[in-house]
Amino acid sequence: LFIDSLEYAHRSLDQASSTVTRAMSLTNKLLDEKEQLVTALVDTKKATMGQFCVGDSPIAQHVRSVASDIESQVNELGSFVSSSVQGFEDDLQDVVNIMDEVNDQLSKANGFLYATVAVSIVIFTLIICVLAVT
Repeated sequence: LFIDSLEYAHRSLDQASSTVTRAMSLTNKLLDEKEQLVTALVDTKKATMGQFCVGDSPIAQHVRSVASDIESQVNELGSFVSSSVQGFEDDLQDVVNIMDEVNDQLSKANGFLYATVAVSIVIFTLIICVLAVT
């Protein structure tokens, strides 16, 4: 019964570890996508500002203003996403460390279980021998 509990705990840890690994992969992908968005925005701004918004007309000024507003909003959002995702990733790394520690403790408990069974067999054998002699 105790061995089954240890095996179940090991399986649960493996499953949790797999989930955490997938979550960490997702956070990294999210950061990559955010960087691609910011890069695409900067590239688009450079391309359109240089070709379409050179003049001093009200329309050109408005386009430049809107593009600058969008860029600052995307940069703010990017900073927020980066800090939030980094905090989440740090938390996931803490979970991985805790799970590794628990797994080590379960391995020690497993060894302790086998040592306890061996000692119990020796004691049982000694009791049988004492009873057989008397």
